[in-house]
Amino acid sequence: MNWGILAPGHIARKFAEDLQYVPGARIAAVGSRSLDRALAFAEEFGVEKATDPMRNWWLIRK
Repeated sequence: MNWGILAPGHIARKFAEDLQYVPGARIAAVGSRSLDRALAFAEEFGVEKATDPMRNWWLIRK
């Protein structure tokens, strides 16, 4: 199951850490008001797509 994260703060980080133990689950995209924060979160958790959803949210869709 694919998940998306908006606002990669403390709770999202804990969720991402715990999601690693769920078979078949992965974070497909992350968005933040700060593109730098989204990119850092994506790198930390191996997320393929990161964006600023306020401007580019549609880009994370396939």
